[in-house]
Amino acid sequence: MGGTVTEGSTAVSGTAEVVDGDAYREVRTAIRRKYGIQYVGTWLASAVGRLLGRKPNGDCAVIVTLD
Repeated sequence: MGGTVTEGSTAVSGTAEVVDGDAYREVRTAIRRKYGIQYVGTWLASAVGRLLGRKPNGDCAVIVTLD
């Protein structure tokens, strides 16, 4: 565990899972539905980066579940 906990904050427990494949596509779809044009803008920026020779981002997501 890293970082600094802000004074007065409450710790919570949970788990984090890195997903890919179908689970990643579900997360991506949910984000696209929620953010709409902002998602499209981010996707376009990523596409331009790929055209300029930058390596693509990995197709995975982190799902955090709080206890």
